[in-house]
Amino acid sequence: SLDGGLTWKDLGPVIKGDDYLFPGTKITGAGEPSAVIKDGYVYVYYVDWSAQTKAFHPDQIYLARTKILGDSLGVIEFYTSGGFSTTEANLQAVITVPSENAGYVSLPSVSFNKDLSQYIMIYETNLGFLSQTSTDLINWKDPKTIFTFPQAQSQRESGDIWHSYPTLLSETTEENDQT
Repeated sequence: SLDGGLTWKDLGPVIKGDDYLFPGTKITGAGEPSAVIKDGYVYVYYVDWSAQTKAFHPDQIYLARTKILGDSLGVIEFYTSGGFSTTEANLQAVITVPSENAGYVSLPSVSFNKDLSQYIMIYETNLGFLSQTSTDLINWKDPKTIFTFPQAQSQRESGDIWHSYPTLLSETTEENDQT
């Protein structure tokens, strides 16, 4: 959008994941994005659900970025084992599953925390919400559990409380919840 979100131009899929199936088959590919702007780039964190046919990795959080070019964006680059690349091969997770019981990581929410002078990410695992901090948006410090679920997500049954979609807000210091 070039008009503050009143109208939008569909660019088609820009991040697909490294091992996805035809839509409707099962949940695979990229999703749950969270974006921040730093040093002229838009950094996009997303989960890649591997179909386990070409790439064999757990559901983890990956990173793509694109340069801001005035009224447009540059080529999408993906964080890989060799640095940033224009292909989604050899993706390198920036947030990995912290333990076998955690099962997965998903739903990243990234923002800059003025008090910490660092970026902070909160995300979901099978066991609860975790947070990590970073100064460069690539290297994240040790995970800290900030909320443990009453029971693992994988053990929920009909009628149980579902805790999900974590987001941090600066309720009293910012003029609105979009900052």
